[in-house]
Amino acid sequence: MIDKRVFDRYRVNFKCYLAFPNDVRIYEAQLLDLSLTGMRLVTDAPLMPEKIVNFSFTSDPPVKGKARVAWCHQRGKEYVAGLEIVELTDRFREALQKVINDLTLQNLTDSYCR
Repeated sequence: MIDKRVFDRYRVNFKCYLAFPNDVRIYEAQLLDLSLTGMRLVTDAPLMPEKIVNFSFTSDPPVKGKARVAWCHQRGKEYVAGLEIVELTDRFREALQKVINDLTLQNLTDSYCR
């Protein structure tokens, strides 16, 4: 299988909140990894592929937008899902870029910093 991703993914440990249109509940999730175009998370609730979900996560700065559920697999009592980011305001696009820039700097090896 060919990996079609263009942007690097970074391991993260942010709390994430999900809300579906026409649903008053807010679901809590844990982000596992993140890129400029998507994220992988784990949650207690099954997510339906192709559904659009509002998301926010507790990075510094915080980020929120809309994503499409690309896939969801059950793992024991939890669900692991991949989300494709489909909508961000300019403000939150800049916030996501700052988070990714900070993660890039944190992941540089010592050889780059000499």
